[in-house]
Amino acid sequence: MNKTLLAANWKSNKTKFEAKDWLLEISSFEVSENLEIVIFPPFTLLDNLSGYVKVNSLPFKMGSQDISPYDSGPYTGEINAHQIKEFAQYVLIGHSERRTNFSESNEIINQKIEKAISSDLIPIVCVSSLEQIESINTDKKIILAYEPIDAIGTGNPESPDKVKEFISNI
Repeated sequence: MNKTLLAANWKSNKTKFEAKDWLLEISSFEVSENLEIVIFPPFTLLDNLSGYVKVNSLPFKMGSQDISPYDSGPYTGEINAHQIKEFAQYVLIGHSERRTNFSESNEIINQKIEKAISSDLIPIVCVSSLEQIESINTDKKIILAYEPIDAIGTGNPESPDKVKEFISNI
């Protein structure tokens, strides 16, 4: 039976102490065996939290909020797949905020997908249109995350009917 994936993108929030408090609180809840929870903290917390989750046998997987389209080398500020693999199993790619605020093109997104796959990271590729899905250049296994632009950060989620329509179009 396939597990339901719950991905929690923390964006640029939480300090190390706030994160540990949150993990303590949330880990007190019973987690269904049919649920896979992936936490996507800021890069600054990946090392600390992945160790904490492992040492305490918490039922969470770790994910990176982004990945460099490059390997190791002179890329100031970039975090490459080899580095991420030490701390995470998943990686978000193509989030609308990255597409908009950092002008990430489909070419860059495809480079990131290939880096993730070649490093045995599971890419979760954010899409808001069928055109974005069609631009993905891989026949490998990826996870698509529908990210309706008008619903992000507005408090007005996409209607279930529109989500069903999008999924059926895929």
